[in-house]
Amino acid sequence: MLISTCFGGLVFSLLTGQPLTVFGCTGPIYVFEVHLCHFCHQPFIHFDFLQYRAWIGCWIFLFFTSFSFLELGFLIHYFTRYYREIVTVMVSLIFLYEAGLDIKAVFEENPITSIVLNNESSAEYCRNSRTPLPKYHQGCPNTAFFSLILMLGTFMVAYCMKKLRKSHYLQQRLRSVMSGFGITIAMILMIIIANLMTSVYTEPLVMPNDFQHTASKRTSWMINMFDTSYTSISIPYLAITAIVPAFLVSVLIIMESHLTGVLVNKPSHRLVKGCTPNWDTFLMGAILLVCSLLGLPWLCADSVRTMTHIKTLTVYSKYSAPGEKPRVLCIHEQRVAIVLGHILVGIFLLFPSVIQSIPLAVLLGVFLFLGFLSLSGLQFVKRFKMLFMSSKYFPDYSFTRKVRTAKIHTFTILQFVLTAIMFGIKASPVSPLFPLCVIGLALIRRYA
Repeated sequence: MLISTCFGGLVFSLLTGQPLTVFGCTGPIYVFEVHLCHFCHQPFIHFDFLQYRAWIGCWIFLFFTSFSFLELGFLIHYFTRYYREIVTVMVSLIFLYEAGLDIKAVFEENPITSIVLNNESSAEYCRNSRTPLPKYHQGCPNTAFFSLILMLGTFMVAYCMKKLRKSHYLQQRLRSVMSGFGITIAMILMIIIANLMTSVYTEPLVMPNDFQHTASKRTSWMINMFDTSYTSISIPYLAITAIVPAFLVSVLIIMESHLTGVLVNKPSHRLVKGCTPNWDTFLMGAILLVCSLLGLPWLCADSVRTMTHIKTLTVYSKYSAPGEKPRVLCIHEQRVAIVLGHILVGIFLLFPSVIQSIPLAVLLGVFLFLGFLSLSGLQFVKRFKMLFMSSKYFPDYSFTRKVRTAKIHTFTILQFVLTAIMFGIKASPVSPLFPLCVIGLALIRRYA
């Protein structure tokens, strides 16, 4: 993932026509890749995952090239706020769900039991002990509770740093800087606490000390697309069957990237430079092709990080009337920050000990925070709260003044039901069809 982020993000940030866009791994792409891997390892399928993924990457490049040359970007107008809110809520639920599953696994592997350590600390015991114990007594004392503290501590510090921007403490510039680096501050603080508590064992992130293949059977960085040793069907049939998942993930990435472009180029941002959606689509297709051939994770434009990046570059008016929001004066349109960010990601590859010092629980806290962050400010969340409120206590929004209450509630309930269906599909064996459901959302909104 680090290599893919460094390479793909650096190339995209240097060559893209919209320098404010952040290129990286997103929740929907991660979900699709995970379930594609599960699909390839089914007993009745037996495809080589990386080889099948390389063929998918070739088709993705063909679809992206056709999309850019035919200038089909106008189709993005069919994917309205209704679609974006459902996908955003579903991705947020995935972050929260995965964080909950991971911390549950920590409690299962490290049950709260009384184990005699023979005058050893729990960290020393967990590192040195090789004596098999009964199943109920496996694990390390205090690890589960301390991991929970690190996860919630990371979430709370990052959340407080985010709220600091609109508070009255410190100077405005300092508040803005601390809020922008809230996740980094939270991680550093929790890592220091974890390293100070040497008597309690915490599971660290796993990272090899040198560059090597994740799959032991690989002998080269380039995927052999014509090797039949690990595939149950012939190569031509394998290439043909890759068309369907390639189309699905192409729809997912194109929609995600173009919706990010729509958010970036809003008139309220007062951008001076224009946008180049067709060139950016072609560039993404080329990067995804290289990532597929090298076995690297797929990337696309990340709307959450892009909007956070834009907020840090936005200049607001210093003076405004009471009750009015500060106006956007300008946005510093530059690509230096993103380029330096991806270079720093590459530098961290040279120091694996730094990555290995990060406890897994701290990363779970970041996932928890990102899940809540994505939900904040969504109109869908506001309307969902209004389902349990009396109409006379409704907040003063434009849609509450112009739309009847019954229609607002009907629209919200429909969104809620579709979100639940999408999340159920994600958790089912047919989850690779998730991008097809995304197209269905646009059709439902258009014709229902």
